[in-house]
Amino acid sequence: MKGKLIQDKYRILKILGRNAFSETLLATDNSRFYSRRRYIIKRFRPILGNPEAENIRRLSYQEARVLKRLSGKNRQIPRLYEYFMDGEDFYLVREWIAGLTLKQRVEQKGPLSTEEVEQILNSVLSFLKYIHSYGIIYRQLKPSTIILRQDYWLPASLQNCLPVPIYFGGVKDLENQVDNHQQYNLAVPYRRDYISPEQKQGKSVFASDLYSLGLTAIYLLTGKHPGEFSLDPRSKKLRWHQEIPKQKIHLVRVIERAICPEMSDRYISAEKMLQALNSVPVNLAMPIIEPVPKQIKFPSEFKVISLLSGTTLGVLALILVIFNSDLTQFAKRDGEQYLKRDSANIVTDTLTTSSVFALKQPPTTINIPAFPLGMTEQKIAELLGEPTKNSSGYWSNSRALLYQDVVPRQISLGYLTDTDSTKVRQAEIAFSRSVDLKTIKQQVKQLMQDNYSPEIEHHLEQVYFKTISGYEFQVNNIEGVVQQNPENHIYFAIWDREFH
Repeated sequence: MKGKLIQDKYRILKILGRNAFSETLLATDNSRFYSRRRYIIKRFRPILGNPEAENIRRLSYQEARVLKRLSGKNRQIPRLYEYFMDGEDFYLVREWIAGLTLKQRVEQKGPLSTEEVEQILNSVLSFLKYIHSYGIIYRQLKPSTIILRQDYWLPASLQNCLPVPIYFGGVKDLENQVDNHQQYNLAVPYRRDYISPEQKQGKSVFASDLYSLGLTAIYLLTGKHPGEFSLDPRSKKLRWHQEIPKQKIHLVRVIERAICPEMSDRYISAEKMLQALNSVPVNLAMPIIEPVPKQIKFPSEFKVISLLSGTTLGVLALILVIFNSDLTQFAKRDGEQYLKRDSANIVTDTLTTSSVFALKQPPTTINIPAFPLGMTEQKIAELLGEPTKNSSGYWSNSRALLYQDVVPRQISLGYLTDTDSTKVRQAEIAFSRSVDLKTIKQQVKQLMQDNYSPEIEHHLEQVYFKTISGYEFQVNNIEGVVQQNPENHIYFAIWDREFH
């Protein structure tokens, strides 16, 4: 095959791959003497005796017309130069993209950083948003089908790299949308471990691409394919968080939602996932939080925490230690600049994480669900995703759930649930000093609901303004505490009196 001419024009340089009905070839233009341009040629061969051969030919033409319509309109879509029949064979000729695939990049250099993965997600989501607007489902996202253009490759960073999905061949599973607009599926043989449950059943939707992208992101962060992770017996989700040495909780939550087994639990569009990915601004210059030590010593000042958690990793202590160790380091590094930060402006400008496009968001009001007592674990997981840490609680009938950095470096949530009912029996929230008083009041009121009172608000204000260091209270069947810890952070907790 090497050296063979196709239509007296394209000289075959190499066979890149083949299967039962197609071949992928690397070729050059023999008609241009000085041309160094290379091409990828997809050759579809009808299978003798196969009654579907005519269908394959028809759908090949149909798909080629769609790709031709997109060609040259987006730099992340390889240009389609032409398509033609040669005898019984059908050919697609497209642009050759030089560079490493994401799979090759991880194999050669190891897992990517969270910042690099965010850049790639932003770029690929932009691509998906574009092709979805044409009613096209890509169906083929995985580490080996996304290439990093060599022209834009920087060994130390992906800052200027443009990920390009490279496989746009295929002829099967073309579906129609409910609104009667034709929706084409671009498909070639795929690895089943990167496809969604509904895609395995031949029912692809836009969210199927987001599912595959989420699994691809996990591979980039861990270097492991989906089949290498165990499943959580309750949620049926992959247990992959422990594989990341330096987590960025917001990124983890975005990925978690994208890979939900149920379509209805995922983002409904690439645009929604893109918005979620960039909804909480992150300063990439800030140090990522290190994993929490297994052995923690509680300061004697926290009598309630010591009483509730003893010498174990209780949720109360875990949140406080995170804020003690992490925010202290940050405050020391930034000094007066950190302390003088406008407390009413919690959210800073988003830093651009992709050279493909820049997103900038104005400061917005923090709005997070601080779930009250009685809420179920399932409801919390539906809205917040999988917790940062899920472990046995201090009491035999409890489980401890930690949502670290719900708002990065500002707010964390913790819950103790009853193992029998799975309902929240103890709820906690920790604030850094960069959170304004109005937001703290709103979150505490949401947590306490009808049990919130002017008296509690008064003592909350006193702790905030450092008039007092702490206050314990009892309302109906609820007990609680608001405290200021030695590291200048505010901690609030309530629990069912009958639970402890």
